[in-house]
Amino acid sequence: MTAWLEELARRTGLASAEAAAARCRGLLAATPEEAEAHFVRALDAHGRTTGPFDLARTQLCAAEVLRHHRRPAAARAPLTAALACFQRLGAEPWARRAAGELAATGGIVTADRPSTADALSLLTPQEFQVSRAVARGLNNVEAAASLFVSRKTVEAHLTRIYRKLQVRSRTDLTRLLTAAGLLD
Repeated sequence: MTAWLEELARRTGLASAEAAAARCRGLLAATPEEAEAHFVRALDAHGRTTGPFDLARTQLCAAEVLRHHRRPAAARAPLTAALACFQRLGAEPWARRAAGELAATGGIVTADRPSTADALSLLTPQEFQVSRAVARGLNNVEAAASLFVSRKTVEAHLTRIYRKLQVRSRTDLTRLLTAAGLLD
């Protein structure tokens, strides 16, 4: 694939093909120095294109390689830039991937939080019932008994609820549901 992209870049002179080929070479590089050289070439080629999505992909890939080579501090700036671009473009799967990588580097993820109504609409009916039970103060065992499901099911739902609502604790979840007027 990389050889094909390099040939396409040579034949057509397209900066996007050159950038994609260099990004691939950077991902396949054996050493951090070699990877960095390829990513510098890719970013330079992106400077001659107008596609922000591919630039953000290259920044994300470069940061992933930096983090893999135990350079988390160096990975934070390209991850922050990639995350902002993906959010601006509405590329949610890519934004989640960048946010996960940024969090793994110890960076602060300031995701564009959806409105409460939008976030709650992402929950399935079962997740909504679990979130209300937990926000009312029930522990996982009590919530499971009240909903006639297993404790593991409640734990799995809570994991998805926290991710979808972008909360980190039961307290945050309770505040969110209270603000939305959904608690008794």
